Amino acid sequence: MLHGTGIIITAFVYLGLLFAIAYYADERADAGRSVIASPYIYSLSLAVYATAWTFYGSVGRAASDGVGFLPIYIGPTLMIALWWVVMRKILRISKQNRITSLADFIASRYGKSALLGGLVTVIAVIGILPYISLQLKAVSNSFTILVQYPEIIMPTRVDAAPMREDTALWVAMILAAFTIAFGTRHLDAAEHHQGMVAAIAFESLVKLLAFLAVGVFVTFGIYDGFGDLFARAAAEPKLRAMMTPLEGVVGGYASWVWLTILSMMAIMFLPRQFQVAVIENVDEKHLNKAIWLFPLYMLAINVFVLPIAFGGRLHFPDGSVDADTFVLTLPMAEKQELLALLVFIGGLSAATGMVIVETIGDAGAAQAIQPATQRAPRPHRVAARHTARCHRADLVARLSVLQAGGRSLRAGLDWAHFVRRRGAIRAAYSRRDLLEGWHAPGGAIGAARSRTPRDRTAQAAATFRTLRPGPDHPRDDLEHDCEYRRLCCRVVIGRAKRR
Repeated sequence: MLHGTGIIITAFVYLGLLFAIAYYADERADAGRSVIASPYIYSLSLAVYATAWTFYGSVGRAASDGVGFLPIYIGPTLMIALWWVVMRKILRISKQNRITSLADFIASRYGKSALLGGLVTVIAVIGILPYISLQLKAVSNSFTILVQYPEIIMPTRVDAAPMREDTALWVAMILAAFTIAFGTRHLDAAEHHQGMVAAIAFESLVKLLAFLAVGVFVTFGIYDGFGDLFARAAAEPKLRAMMTPLEGVVGGYASWVWLTILSMMAIMFLPRQFQVAVIENVDEKHLNKAIWLFPLYMLAINVFVLPIAFGGRLHFPDGSVDADTFVLTLPMAEKQELLALLVFIGGLSAATGMVIVETIGDAGAAQAIQPATQRAPRPHRVAARHTARCHRADLVARLSVLQAGGRSLRAGLDWAHFVRRRGAIRAAYSRRDLLEGWHAPGGAIGAARSRTPRDRTAQAAATFRTLRPGPDHPRDDLEHDCEYRRLCCRVVIGRAKRR
């Protein structure tokens, strides 16, 4: 007989198994034997799309709308057929630019805009918080229903539990520990989270097996197969109306089209889907199998949705049981304790997988906070640092000119121009941070630093010639003068060293 203690122990054992799988995968990765370097693991990880809403909610929607739940799964099936071209291109772009999240990918298309990346992250976090709370609520409600066994009592009729017995709170804390241990602890954000991917693939198997088990039980255990079940449903006028697509309660053409398009975008641009499909991909050849394995998974997990929904409506005709709980309450009503416990574990898998990957995929703190901390130093420190740099550049440039002697008249003229503009340049240094981005790998100074001394001098001289005051670069432009002065010093130093 099911008891609260036994259910809690089972849940903790299952979550501990997830930790063990993730740890094993990480250890194998450290040893150079990756577990996730398999198209089957990659395809199963994509099934994080099937959340607790799929496990519980699709049956509830089918119980009220019939086949109206199908567009949510038709969309991904249609979209994944285009992955051979679309996703392959996204993968190559992401690997080339070391993309770490959906926000980073979108920002990279607009010049690595930190503002745009932060905005996308904030929108994603705001939009995903209710979805995460829905997963935790599903776990809490299923636990509340299961501990009432053999009675079937809905959570709305049960008194609120104290905080120490709040299932959602404890699950959230455990998932936070898992995310820290196997997700965000990596120093390199672009590194693959092999332990997390292996655990998600295992969870995809568990929730599929649990759903198939209850579907087979309802269809062939309670009823005599699909024919008997659908014949009984057709005898009920309300249920018969749910079997005809694009009519009546199942929704019209507009509803189906918009739900299909929305789900097509979801499989591509939900943060968790982008994380497992793009960031965690280790070989783009895995797409060849994922293109047909993922639709097969969607078919398998949805083939028993209508039988369970109609079976629940026929078994609980008074409507006292919430349709979203038919997956759990039908085995309980038939005194199938082990099956009910398996269903609870399956729902836990569907919820925890979504929460873990979504948390890692959002990367909200890094995108929203890091740019502000890196680009907003205190004003007086900026002014002092820039003034010190200006003094050092003055001294180095003077010594370099003396060393070069009279053999570089052009460099001497450049130095004269710098001295004449030195006061304005110092003022600009103390007022504005004009050196932002110069030391990036793609900047002039960053590019020069990555070469030999002779190449650095040539690179600086080439850039110097393009920045020399002229019609396109007026002398009164303070930002231009600052960069012009730095490159002028580099040219002088390089020429002096070569002589």
